[in-house]
Amino acid sequence: MTTPNLSLPYSFDTTKNGRMALLSLWGAVPVLLVSYFMIEAFGELGGDILMMLRVLLPVIAVIDVIAGYWLYRKGQGATGTISAHMVQVTADRFLGLHSSAPEGTFTLQQLEGIGLSLTSVKGNKLGHVSLIGKDKAHTIKLISTVPDKAEALAAFLSRELNLARIA
Repeated sequence: MTTPNLSLPYSFDTTKNGRMALLSLWGAVPVLLVSYFMIEAFGELGGDILMMLRVLLPVIAVIDVIAGYWLYRKGQGATGTISAHMVQVTADRFLGLHSSAPEGTFTLQQLEGIGLSLTSVKGNKLGHVSLIGKDKAHTIKLISTVPDKAEALAAFLSRELNLARIA
């Protein structure tokens, strides 16, 4: 597999996954609410089922909204640029919500190293590359991709920024 030419400054954008999780979960809320009002308006079901749906549909809608918000925040979406001397990160803002990603300009002295972890999701292996802050609060997620590309990016950043690789 060929990897793209890597060079500094390196730009990254990790906003897609959090936004997709938020939109997919919040997109179900109108369907749930329309179903709820349809049942209320044309409720021909038996009493027990109707009562159960009257209670469950709004509860599921609230859980859906909370789960979407939680997944968006957990995704730590951000955009930024890595140069030879600093990392500039802007946390994602979407639909009035703020990502929990660290934000600001960080010097290389504030970073401990380059993190590379491998996971498997339904048999598909993913490599996750991040910049690990010395205080652990400033860990910046860069990319989740196939292991070869993740390995190439981690090696490139480690070499160019003179930062240790952390497993």
